[in-house]
Amino acid sequence: MNKKGFLSLVMAFTLVTLTTGSASATTWRLNPGYWQNPKLTVYDTSNYYNSVYSAVTGWNNLGTANYFYYYGASNPPAYHQVRVSSARFYDAAWVGATYVTLQNGEKKNPETATYANWDASIPYQFAWIDLNEQTITHVHNLGTDKKIAIAGHELGHSLAAGHDTSKTFIMYPDAKSVTSTYAAVNEKAQMVSKYGY
Repeated sequence: MNKKGFLSLVMAFTLVTLTTGSASATTWRLNPGYWQNPKLTVYDTSNYYNSVYSAVTGWNNLGTANYFYYYGASNPPAYHQVRVSSARFYDAAWVGATYVTLQNGEKKNPETATYANWDASIPYQFAWIDLNEQTITHVHNLGTDKKIAIAGHELGHSLAAGHDTSKTFIMYPDAKSVTSTYAAVNEKAQMVSKYGY
């Protein structure tokens, strides 16, 4: 799917979600913590750069993020807050994972963290996203839309987005099962409340 087609899909689904009111029927939540400045540089060295770029563009165009995107190990930015990489994790069933480092040096996995022990007043310093080539390509042989959904889901975690109970939203826990490439209306409302966009 080219960039124009992806943006058309984003706009069309956003309109459907707004008119059907499905955003209010879901139980979306935020993970603890936040970025002091949510203008984030993404450095992508993964083998899914087209999908990651589409996901970055989707979040940016929905007004829920302000990402600057760089690709390629030979052209690293001077500084970045979000790193995306891919590898074959043979013994793992997951398709993507996100980890954050807080400014006090603590490392957290938003998927498994005990939130009662997470001091939400400490800002994020760095986020690392792993995309699992073994499950994405070699086990499930996922198509472009699902790869964009997985990248978008993990980027959502890097922004402190939690999980959603509806498969029509990008933050549904099983990103490979979401029924659309992008659906961030409810996420946008929460991001506005968190970051003041």
